[in-house]
Amino acid sequence: MVIESKTTFFERLKQGIDNFLSNLNLTSAEVIRYVSLFGIGFVLGLFLKRYLKYFILFFIFATLFLTVLSYLGLVVIKASQIKVMFGFSEYETFDMIINKIFNKLQIDVVEAGFGLLGCILGIKFG
Repeated sequence: MVIESKTTFFERLKQGIDNFLSNLNLTSAEVIRYVSLFGIGFVLGLFLKRYLKYFILFFIFATLFLTVLSYLGLVVIKASQIKVMFGFSEYETFDMIINKIFNKLQIDVVEAGFGLLGCILGIKFG
């Protein structure tokens, strides 16, 4: 006696999604990465819309405060140590750092695009 197995709705849906992803040459790990980057961008966009003015004011006041402390000699700000802390060489100029950032974005243009799209939609719907 041969028993025919019936495919359920969810099995057909999974098979259809797998076929669609294989046509686009995407793996499920890439899809998860793109969706998570979109979600992170969306949440970041929501926070930017609500709290951007507070963040800008805090940044301006903190910069002014540190500048005054540096002028008075109470704090020493070493730009080379700040560069090293963020993973750059202490001998790199500002132009070299910007070029490194843009080169990284060019390599990961799809990921950056999904994050930016999520951020824009988060700002729009926030």
